[in-house]
Amino acid sequence: MTVTLNQTARPTEGARPTRDDLIDGAMLLVLGALALAGFRSTYSGSTYLVVGVAGLLLGIVTAYIANSLRQPLIVLAVMGIAVFFLVGAALVVRSEAAAGILPTPAATRSLATASIDGWKQLVTTQPPVGRGGTLLAVPYLMGLLGGVVGFAIARRTRVAVGPVFAPLAMLAGVILLGTLQPAAVVVQGAIFAMVGVSWIALRGQRLQPRLRNDAGRRSRIVVAGGLVGTTALIAAIVGPAWLEPGHERVVLRTYVDPPVDISEYPSPLAGFRKFRGDLETRPLLEVQGLPKGTYVRIATLDSYDGSVWGATNDGSRAAPDAPKNQFVRVGAAQQTDGSGPSATIRVKVLRDYAAATDLNPWLPATGGARTVGFTGGDAKAHDEALVVNEASGQALVTDRLQPGDTYTLHVTIGTGDRAKSDLAPAAQPFGPPSPAIKSALTASKVTKWSAGATTPVGRLTRVADNLRKEGAYSDGKGDQAYFLPGHGAGRLSREFLNDSQPTGDDEQYAAAFALMAKQLGVPARVVLGAQPQSNGIVEGKDIHAWVEVHLVNGWVSIPATRFMDRNKVPDTKRQQQTPDSSAAAPVPPPSPVRPRTAIDDGTTDGGLSQLSHGARADAGWTLPWYVGATLRVVMPPLLVVGLVAGGILGIKARRRNRRRTAGPVTTRVAEGWNELVDCARDYGTVMPLGRTRQEQAASLPVMASGLARSADATVFGPGEPADSTAEEYWRDVDEARAAIGADATRWTRLRAALSLRSLRADTGTRPVGASA
Repeated sequence: MTVTLNQTARPTEGARPTRDDLIDGAMLLVLGALALAGFRSTYSGSTYLVVGVAGLLLGIVTAYIANSLRQPLIVLAVMGIAVFFLVGAALVVRSEAAAGILPTPAATRSLATASIDGWKQLVTTQPPVGRGGTLLAVPYLMGLLGGVVGFAIARRTRVAVGPVFAPLAMLAGVILLGTLQPAAVVVQGAIFAMVGVSWIALRGQRLQPRLRNDAGRRSRIVVAGGLVGTTALIAAIVGPAWLEPGHERVVLRTYVDPPVDISEYPSPLAGFRKFRGDLETRPLLEVQGLPKGTYVRIATLDSYDGSVWGATNDGSRAAPDAPKNQFVRVGAAQQTDGSGPSATIRVKVLRDYAAATDLNPWLPATGGARTVGFTGGDAKAHDEALVVNEASGQALVTDRLQPGDTYTLHVTIGTGDRAKSDLAPAAQPFGPPSPAIKSALTASKVTKWSAGATTPVGRLTRVADNLRKEGAYSDGKGDQAYFLPGHGAGRLSREFLNDSQPTGDDEQYAAAFALMAKQLGVPARVVLGAQPQSNGIVEGKDIHAWVEVHLVNGWVSIPATRFMDRNKVPDTKRQQQTPDSSAAAPVPPPSPVRPRTAIDDGTTDGGLSQLSHGARADAGWTLPWYVGATLRVVMPPLLVVGLVAGGILGIKARRRNRRRTAGPVTTRVAEGWNELVDCARDYGTVMPLGRTRQEQAASLPVMASGLARSADATVFGPGEPADSTAEEYWRDVDEARAAIGADATRWTRLRAALSLRSLRADTGTRPVGASA
């Protein structure tokens, strides 16, 4: 079967849609709506469906108008882009539109960004996505494209099955951008298959030539009806079998990593000493509604790289059925599996918290937050910048908190959020213990302090008891300034664990105890948080660090007082000793920003990233900086212009080749004359409407009456001419085309080559009586 995709649609009767227009539009609308309904498990509410169906209707209407005006496909594409931005302001980004309807530069910019990055934001946002926001651009754009492409194929081609591929592509896109949980798959699949087959049958019957007295029509209707019923039955029976546990849906969110680089945000534990210094009595947060004895968690830090404890975003799981350790955008609700009392908490960010660059990305909350709602001028930006690690419950706003920001949390208070927690004697690590850390940093102390215990938790309890017993507390004030901050390998080894009396504050104790827990095979992490005062104010002195371990009942908090005695003063008269000769030498406090690695530098050879500017210059000749800057500015628009120009030239070349080679000799000769007329139109010649070839020849800028007579004689003459007739005629046409542009300037010839006049509707260019 030959596919004919015309550059222009067949004319309609005025602006009134025909019966076939209405049928094709209705079928496309039903199939597109069924496809978009698959987003039900991805978005909350039904706003997404309203916006998507609105886009679908707009696409159908846009394609119909272009068909009625007999515009080429390139004009239809421009019309679709214009509709996307003009109407999208009211449907998607109403808050940025003038009067909630008219497009503005801000709304246009948001729509442009969403059309490019929206799919990635959607698959990296934890469902269900909220009812508003730029992510609604995904169903809107999908519906608009489906309507434009589907209706254009339906009314510009003579292939019965052709337009069905548009809603099929929409359905595939919905599945890929959706979740592993299907939405009404049986009803959606059966109805989609039934409507799709019905549409194909109707188009097939329409495109077949009618027999006299409509002979055979009844049999075709019976066969089509049977085919529709059989398809729906198969979809309803076979479809559920594909959804067994062994047949998991393929969705992009399984493979796409979140676009959050957690290493960009410094570890607040490295700056702990300021909470006992400048910020000790300064208010940082105001918390209302938090149950008594419950912590506010600021940052959960689950990875140690030898320099700092920091958060990770590696996608690992603590157990096969546990959430991924991954920061993702959240939707309307943050689902948690924790059980416990519920509470509604209101948090206000004060100036000193917002001014600390190592604090302001981290959202103070509890570990079981179900929903987060921002208020104030930055609410919309914070909503879009909020990311949550479901495994740790840690929330982060990538645009950073500002002074006066206020948000409300609906939370479930879990065991890890209470201030009084301890290790149960019979508790065991959750699942198989994590591999022990073989490190000289903690090995000697762990072996000594855990001696006599037989279980991992028993050994961990003995380590906590001995660390509290032998250690002392100092925050470096007064004559104790030589007790340095930091928790890098040097500080923890020589000046803490291997000292005759381990001395430090929450930072060193929590960092060391978590490492020793890992040494014993117990999953552990460090948490920085606070216990608000009775009036809800959190000052620097209220900030503490503690350790969480993963046991059979989940993550359990071990407060710092369990392994640290804040009332025990160090012996300042003793000489510091280093019994472990293998301990590392002292190093300065670590930078709060985690050091870059070979992976961060995008190369497997870390040394290459350390080359100096001069070394790179010696490696070979490079472009001057101003040349590179000029190319970055100039090349993108030149590339766009080149692609558009190449597309126009390609379309014309393909049309010319088709005219020259396709069909019988009479058709090729007639198309040769049309090629000459189109060439003249591109050069600006106005051709008369509905005239014969002889009459058209009088309007051409070259002598073409002989070509007109030759074409008439071949088309209307008796018999079928030889193939050489068409070849000779086309040679004469090529000479006439060359003569039209012989005296033109180079700019005029270029403008004619890129002209769209001959690609528009050809009313009047086809002479009366010409062969199609």
